[in-house]
Amino acid sequence: PVGAEPWRFIDAAGPLMDADGNYSGVLCVRLSWGWMRRLAQTMLAPAADQQYAAELFVVRGDGTVMLGPPGSEGQQIYSDSLTMARSGASGALKESWADGRSYLTGYARSGSADDAATLSWAILARQPEEQALSGARALERQILLLGAILGAAMALAAAIVTRRLTRPLNELSHTIEARLATPDAVPTLPAIQPVDTFHEAQVLSRALAEMLRNEQHHLDALRGLNERLESTVAERTREIARKALQLERALGQEQSTQQLLQERAAELRAILDNAHDAFIALDPGGVVRDWNLQAEKLLGWKRSEVIGQPLAAMMLPLPLRRAYERDMRQLADSADGATTVLSRRVELTLHNRAGQELPVEVSLAYVPRSSGHLFIAFLHDISERKQLFASMEELALRDTLTGLPNRRALMKTLPEALQRANRSGQACAVFFLDLDRFKQVNDRYGHEEGDELLRQFAQRVRGAVRKTDTVGRLAGDEFIVILEMLGSDAAAQEAADKLLPALRQPFTLKTTSVTLSASLGIAVHHPDDPQDIEMLLGRADRAMYRHKQQGIQQRARR
Repeated sequence: PVGAEPWRFIDAAGPLMDADGNYSGVLCVRLSWGWMRRLAQTMLAPAADQQYAAELFVVRGDGTVMLGPPGSEGQQIYSDSLTMARSGASGALKESWADGRSYLTGYARSGSADDAATLSWAILARQPEEQALSGARALERQILLLGAILGAAMALAAAIVTRRLTRPLNELSHTIEARLATPDAVPTLPAIQPVDTFHEAQVLSRALAEMLRNEQHHLDALRGLNERLESTVAERTREIARKALQLERALGQEQSTQQLLQERAAELRAILDNAHDAFIALDPGGVVRDWNLQAEKLLGWKRSEVIGQPLAAMMLPLPLRRAYERDMRQLADSADGATTVLSRRVELTLHNRAGQELPVEVSLAYVPRSSGHLFIAFLHDISERKQLFASMEELALRDTLTGLPNRRALMKTLPEALQRANRSGQACAVFFLDLDRFKQVNDRYGHEEGDELLRQFAQRVRGAVRKTDTVGRLAGDEFIVILEMLGSDAAAQEAADKLLPALRQPFTLKTTSVTLSASLGIAVHHPDDPQDIEMLLGRADRAMYRHKQQGIQQRARR
């Protein structure tokens, strides 16, 4: 150094020879550092500005800093970036320096190691990590803020669209639930109005309205028929009872009226034998005293076989037999027994001679006699009425398209399943199934193909679960599976894992073949859980929608 000059000089010297090869002198060269000072002014000063806080190092081969920040010149440094620069590589990395701070360091090498005429120095440029990444982090915050704003806007738009689509279905559902909750008040409830939003809702609302009109028509006809039938039976019963009373009075008359009594007896016998109802006369002990032809046809015993035999022992089951004997004693002891019995019409299940159960409607009459009293019973076979009511109830609880239990049947079955789970101490589960992309199939191939798809889907679900499990159609393409007697929550998941692959197999329709999937939500009811079927179905419904959203996201990524 000369004076305060911080920069070093580079001196080079060598012999000088003439044409004959003799030494003629020495050539000395001193290289000036003026260019280095200009480099320092143009590079170091701007880089060290507070805005960038960057620092440059020029390091020679032994690791000594030749050019760098104040205080570093002449010092030896060691770093990964220096090692990489010496190897001839260039790039940038994050590293910790001797001051303990983390820097983002860029590195390169000047000159060439194979060329002695070049200066092979390591050039390092470092900047504090927080300063180097400040711009990227600010951009990251801006992206997150923009994403949150866009997500909120999309969620609001989705909520508005969903509300618009589901409002008519909710109104339709509320109307149907109100009718199911108060079946006796159907005429006073509002009619189901057609929905004009989208085609499926229109078809559903019109079909339900037509079904309710037909059901109301059938119910009105059935009520009228039942009223006429009851009126006819009551009239015939009163007529026979009047004839029986007339006969009893005639038996107390004098011997001179015996011929009249015999004629009346013959008349009564003809009426009884030709009556549509079975006629049985009993004494206070329940012993048969009379038995008409209709009773023989209905119950199977001949009149000669039952006269003098106790009625209860022949055709009443043991529980009904005890109740019958108790009622007979009460009627015999009651002063106004006749009035009480005649005002009642009781349905009983008797056993005929073949041991078969026989539902009958029994009307009783109390006939006082001089030697005591007599009970007269008229039995009307109500098997056809029972079968009609059973078939109507079966129709009301069965989905006409798939043959599965409908929503009404499921709402009746599910509480019973929860009660059995509490009694047995084992869990039960509810699967909420929704057929994915069903609307696309319905729109593309028509409603007949859509109905066929629903029928095959129902059969496949029914075949993939246990025979003891209940499969029902809730509405549209939504189905419910009730699984009972589960040893653990994992058993429900195993059943779902078995069911879902079966539903992904192709469905062969009348004109095409489609491959769909189903979204499935599981809700498990444990024995100690509340008996709340709405909450249980809500849990299964929400789980199904989460599953559906996951499937949509996976398809979107693919």
